[in-house]
Amino acid sequence: VLGPRLGKFKDGKVNPIPGHSLTSAALGVLILWLGWFGFNPGSTMPAGNGVAAQALARLGWLLGETRYLDAAEATLRGGFASLARVPQAHTAMLNALEEYLDPVEIVVIRGADNSVAEWSAALAPLYAPRRMVIAIPGETGGLPEALASKRARDETIAYVCRGPQCSEPVDDLSRLIGYLRTALNLASPGSSVV
Repeated sequence: VLGPRLGKFKDGKVNPIPGHSLTSAALGVLILWLGWFGFNPGSTMPAGNGVAAQALARLGWLLGETRYLDAAEATLRGGFASLARVPQAHTAMLNALEEYLDPVEIVVIRGADNSVAEWSAALAPLYAPRRMVIAIPGETGGLPEALASKRARDETIAYVCRGPQCSEPVDDLSRLIGYLRTALNLASPGSSVV
């Protein structure tokens, strides 16, 4: 059953077997090509919807805009039946659902250009997948109300927000780093709150 086609080898030499039907070969290529384009959009749709829902939720929490949160919720509800049937095929949607239910941490830094950049660079090594760091120079105008309300002061400050709740302004970089480091350690698997 397995092995070369009958007639492929004769007396230890390769016997060429030409193609039998150019029409059949072309039809096969066409079927594979259409199948490729028909299959791939269906397999990427849950990921695309999940990424869209996650982006909408993050934008909603950042700007305090319920229209983005409502759009994220509608996207999650629209894909929920499929998510419930085959959760392993919807990891992006599961991540979006988790972030919608438990909002990411958003750190908004306000102050002078050079110090905002310094604070942002100091926080970069404390990367966490569920944290966004937004650095906005103090003189920036035309901000949405949720960001404009986090006003800059004479010194650089940071607000640490989760969902609609924000901390009091933190005006000490080392204290902010300590807080974020503690939050990062508490979020690590195997860690516990003492």
